[in-house]
Amino acid sequence: MWACIVLRAPHAVVSRSQRPLWLIVLAAAMANSLDLGQTGRLIDRWGWEGHGVDLVRNVCGVISAVILLEFAGSVTGSRALGRWLRAAAGSVVVAVVALDLASPPHDTHSVGDGGPPTPSTAYWLLVVVTHLAANWVCALVCLRHLGGTDSRRLRAALFLFSSGAVFASLFWLGALSELATGPSWPLSLKPYFLALHGLLTSAALTVPTAAAVRQAVTEARRGWRIWPLWRELMQACPNVPLSQPRSRLLEVFSPKRKRQLLLYRQVVEIHDAMLVLHDYATADVRATAQRWSETGSHGTDSTAAEVAYVLKGAREAKLTGEPPRRHGLPVTGPGGADLAEETAFLARVAEAYAAVPVPVSPSPAAGRTGGPHGTPDTDDTHGIHEGRLA
Repeated sequence: MWACIVLRAPHAVVSRSQRPLWLIVLAAAMANSLDLGQTGRLIDRWGWEGHGVDLVRNVCGVISAVILLEFAGSVTGSRALGRWLRAAAGSVVVAVVALDLASPPHDTHSVGDGGPPTPSTAYWLLVVVTHLAANWVCALVCLRHLGGTDSRRLRAALFLFSSGAVFASLFWLGALSELATGPSWPLSLKPYFLALHGLLTSAALTVPTAAAVRQAVTEARRGWRIWPLWRELMQACPNVPLSQPRSRLLEVFSPKRKRQLLLYRQVVEIHDAMLVLHDYATADVRATAQRWSETGSHGTDSTAAEVAYVLKGAREAKLTGEPPRRHGLPVTGPGGADLAEETAFLARVAEAYAAVPVPVSPSPAAGRTGGPHGTPDTDDTHGIHEGRLA
């Protein structure tokens, strides 16, 4: 829980919408940490009073429960409900402290240990009812809104958070059963309920981080896959890249903003190279590419395989000194709606490009549409670096 809190702290500071959930996990982590046996031994070693530590632990738990209620209220969009909940939070905290101070002298807070509840039954009833109300309301609100969103990340967070609230309710139902009938609840299960509550609420808090990590891994993998294709095309079209070829590791493992910028530049430069190479593509190479793409030996879809074959053939023709043709064949794919789709397609092209048999024989000089006096062999006559995805 503490690792998730530290991880999400920068986002909670700047995002008002994420702050309540972060505060819920923070207060719950403080309460759970004070309940650990290692913490108790440390407190005994330093000479602190167990009574005061237990009071702080329960106050943190109550604060977490009330913020949970406010979080559920914020989902409904009611500002008036939020004000009432904050007022109720202050009242409950004051009441918990007052009940503790009004009780007879006691050491630790306990319930269901074979003796009367300490500090008092009223104290524990207030704590237990507050937690149960908060977790039930939160679970119901989250489950109600679970089917009303198309966002997979939001659905995952709502499901995890509601599941955590359910396990917390089971823990406090056990405490209520002990308060009413004594130690009849299966005590061995209570720590697991509390542990699952902490695990699931922490997971809900870190859903955005997990999604960002997944996106970064996907971008890095696609950047790694298209880098060989980009390098091959830049060697054939040296006037296309804006700068000298960069290290593959630096391309893939750069910081997020730089990595996305480099990936975008690679996509644009690959398409600019396609504009240059389409003057070197021939009908013979295209026909051979169609036949090869239908064999299935390339390991990807036929469209990407055909584009890869034509690209390699056009590249070979340019590097062997073939002149450009006046009416070349377009060397493009279907294009993508965004950078993610485009890089995914180019990654498939790069996979097929590596499988294209070499050499790819260019068409013979006879029958060329252009010729030595056709379109000049330049790399900057097709709108290089205009930033257009095919």
